[in-house]
Amino acid sequence: MRFLIKFLIVTLFIGVFLAPGVSYAAFTLNNPSPSNISASTDYATNEFADPWDMSNTEDVWNVYANFRNATFLGGTFSGTTTSNSPRFYLLWGGYPGSIDTARDGINHPINAASFSRMGLRMYSSKKGYAYIYVFHYQDTSLNQYCKFKVNAGWHIYNLDNEPDCELIWSGKPIGIRLDPINKSGASFYLDWFHIGRASGATTTLSWSDAGGPYEVYIDDDQSGHDGAKIGETDAATGTFNLQNIAPGTYYLYIKKDDGTYSDNHVA
Repeated sequence: MRFLIKFLIVTLFIGVFLAPGVSYAAFTLNNPSPSNISASTDYATNEFADPWDMSNTEDVWNVYANFRNATFLGGTFSGTTTSNSPRFYLLWGGYPGSIDTARDGINHPINAASFSRMGLRMYSSKKGYAYIYVFHYQDTSLNQYCKFKVNAGWHIYNLDNEPDCELIWSGKPIGIRLDPINKSGASFYLDWFHIGRASGATTTLSWSDAGGPYEVYIDDDQSGHDGAKIGETDAATGTFNLQNIAPGTYYLYIKKDDGTYSDNHVA
């Protein structure tokens, strides 16, 4: 199946970021090339013909812990945490010594060398930290984990930017657990979880400015500058990887090292 991602470069207003005595010179983005690209093949689609897009109950293993009101609705999986360690599995490795089920990870190990790009889109009512646990054995006491900062509201999280997550991603994991927020009484919604191939799904972007360095961000809305960083460059152009992004419509913007943001939008 072919998935298309449409990238729109968003109009951003830099007024809220202005500091007294600092001059912010706007610069103009050119059209991305291409603006519609094929999404990277993801692990869940490859193995189960069913992406982790939270559109059906099979997208999450049906045993959860430390949250209530677990709900699949409108393409999201949601709940309200009852402790600072809520948890659920995208991929369950299977019980040691038991009969394996069709979707147990022991039967569908992830080739971390081939599927090496990880990202997710999630809402949290509170800020804090989320944790990714990786399992190579059915004994869940044998695990590795990394954490990443979670902001309140809807956000895309690019785990390729998290060095600790890169360190634990190797071999052929059979289990993936997400602890969405380390706060009790928080509401969370997971839109998608994407483990993409290491190749494909790139776009080239350029802008009319000189004198970086620059950072490139992706976002799911046109409000503020709270997207996920997908790359950096010293030149006013670059090709950027999007393998860890699920199919959809997204927005890109540029941040310069002096705090300047791109000021235009292109489709």
